[in-house]
Amino acid sequence: MVWGVNLGADNVTNAVNMAKAIVGAFRTLAVQLSGVVLDRIEVGNEADLYKNNGLRPRNWTVQEYVADWENVAGAVAEAVGINSRNDPVTLQGAAFAGQGFTPREIFDLGILDSAPGKAISVISQHQYSAAFCNGGDFPLVSFMSKAAVRGNLTIFEADIAATNSKGLVYILGETNSIACHGAPGVSNTAGAALWAVDYTLQAAKLGIKQTFFHEGVGYKYNFIQPITLNRSTVDGSTLDPPSPPHVQPSYYAGLLINNFIGNTGAAQLVELALPADASDVLPGLGA
Repeated sequence: MVWGVNLGADNVTNAVNMAKAIVGAFRTLAVQLSGVVLDRIEVGNEADLYKNNGLRPRNWTVQEYVADWENVAGAVAEAVGINSRNDPVTLQGAAFAGQGFTPREIFDLGILDSAPGKAISVISQHQYSAAFCNGGDFPLVSFMSKAAVRGNLTIFEADIAATNSKGLVYILGETNSIACHGAPGVSNTAGAALWAVDYTLQAAKLGIKQTFFHEGVGYKYNFIQPITLNRSTVDGSTLDPPSPPHVQPSYYAGLLINNFIGNTGAAQLVELALPADASDVLPGLGA
């Protein structure tokens, strides 16, 4: 697991206490016997949005972010004994919501030369294809567009290259179709499953090591609805009878990708170029 520690509060004592509690929990016998392991601690989630949500002044800069992060993450790392990126538990860096701040900027500002920076093993960024926070109409066909999928991911190419050049792993630590828990008629459809296949494989092709799809109770873009639901995920109406736990369309994307990859370790990812009209090479498929 990767566990987050609060940076937004700008309170070192609070962050240290959180980190100690997290590490302590994973050291308990019950957790150790469960096989669940703490891989990384992430100090600050989507800090590039702090200046928009009142956690920092409107003119807060990436330079100030680096100073804040080094101060809080330094105390956290020291308190729980994280010293380098080779330790059993390391730090996860960046976790930015968009391109407001970038890994390239924080590298140039020397974050990796700081004591906590030397414990960063993974760089994470977040990405969605749209946002449903205030509602909206999102045509499903846009998620079937290769140009749209590639446009949403290629913006990270320079960050991926910069991260890899530092010997670090690059991931999408939070992603899915449409932010704010998905959009009805898009995120919960078979089309979203096709999108998830293309999106995940394209991410891998670009050198993104892992993609962590955002999930929650009742979210429209879930791969799995984990518990019984009493209200509709589409319009909030009461369900009678309630909906039992179930898989959703995107779950099948995971199955398909898993079968692509297999377990031999020998799978290779190659993108095949097709003409604009696939029926030219696949008769009967249709335009």
